Amino acid sequence: FALFDSYEVVASMSRVMLSRVENRLMPPWHASTEMHDELGGFKNDHRLSDDEINLFRSWVAKGCKAGNAADAPPKLSWHNPDEWQIGKPDLIFSMPEPYIVPKFRLDEYQYYHIPANFSEDRYIQAIETKPGNKAVVHHIGVILGRSTDQTLKATQAMLALYGITGEKVKKIGDYVAGDPFNARRYADDYAIKLPKGHDIYFEMHYTPTGKDEQSDISRMGIIWAKEKPKHVIETKVFNRKDVRIRPHEMHYEKRNYYQLSSDALIYALAPHMHYRGKDFTLYKVKNPGTTNEERQLILKVSAYDINWQRTYEFEKPLKLKAGEALYSVTHFDNSHYNPNNPDPESIVRYGLKSEQEMLNLRVKFERVDFGDTFN
Repeated sequence: FALFDSYEVVASMSRVMLSRVENRLMPPWHASTEMHDELGGFKNDHRLSDDEINLFRSWVAKGCKAGNAADAPPKLSWHNPDEWQIGKPDLIFSMPEPYIVPKFRLDEYQYYHIPANFSEDRYIQAIETKPGNKAVVHHIGVILGRSTDQTLKATQAMLALYGITGEKVKKIGDYVAGDPFNARRYADDYAIKLPKGHDIYFEMHYTPTGKDEQSDISRMGIIWAKEKPKHVIETKVFNRKDVRIRPHEMHYEKRNYYQLSSDALIYALAPHMHYRGKDFTLYKVKNPGTTNEERQLILKVSAYDINWQRTYEFEKPLKLKAGEALYSVTHFDNSHYNPNNPDPESIVRYGLKSEQEMLNLRVKFERVDFGDTFN
């Protein structure tokens, strides 16, 4: 309700707002967890409590009477989108040239190589990825790659950076509309590593508007950590490519285990699908794949919405010991009952374009060694 910042507007739209609030369509939030004691819930959880909803319902029922103007909170000040949310960057990485997005074309990927190639490891305290033209930028991935003078075409860059399975990729930043991780300042002693001898690649997903050709120059700003941090945050991307959904299939299911190579503290998770994405459930698993397997629900997105993608950050990190796993159960809906479905008649396979499907999970974590102290 960013634009609903006056009494007159809220009162005139109160019944519409109440309907959206009662159905929990607003404020937008799609995740839950059963591990409240261990994880403390989610940061930036915008859900209203039952008491808050009842208070608003009562106000509407009584005619939306105005309160005392002297008791009104200060007028909200909204962030200037042209300014950096992280503050003035120490360094800005920018596309080397503008890309002209055609007026008519299916959505497409472009890769831009931006040299860095520092002679020593560097650490990033704050990072922000900014699209130059939000009308045509679907998302941005900021990827690390070995420094090279070689010029790679899009398919070559994708293979070099992702590998065959897609799990080779090393991401340090993203832009996904509405995700608070688009601009991120880490706490003291926490940072992202930019390894020596590596360059930056912008993975640009463009969606033409069908109106006019438009240009884009996207950027990433960073602020350096003052010293080597005690905690280094990494992003692991798990991909599932064996997706094949039949026409009109309402409940296509995929199950998958994900494992890290060391003990880990997991700070945040981001499931990603396209228009047929229906729901996503993630468990922490002890003794995976055995008769003694134990599961704990850590993330449940009951109604996935491609228009409201976000990174879910825990109040307290999830402890995952080497040998344990994350286990997901995901469903897709390719039927006409799915209002986001562009074509229920099609066979849907894995692909990067929006009308195709993806299933990946981004995990933001820290490598640790629990030793014998892990419970």
